[in-house]
Amino acid sequence: MIYAASGGGDGILTIIRRDVTDTYNVIQMLPTRQRAHTLAVNTQTGQAYLVTDLMGVDLTHPGGIAALRMKPIEGSFEVLEIGN
Repeated sequence: MIYAASGGGDGILTIIRRDVTDTYNVIQMLPTRQRAHTLAVNTQTGQAYLVTDLMGVDLTHPGGIAALRMKPIEGSFEVLEIGN
């Protein structure tokens, strides 16, 4: 099994199975959360874990609307657990 996490834009976990040498099939493209691109897999159970957080606007940064910056929202860290 091959797991590929794409945390940009939509956030998708693509699960691919290797059938025979050099033959691969996409099993599922599972929507996750935006920014959930770091993952770990428990090979014994097949559980996948992705980490993410939410982003917000940093209103403390000076300079007006043109200088707005995004930053992680404090306390928004999440671990997504995906089972088979």
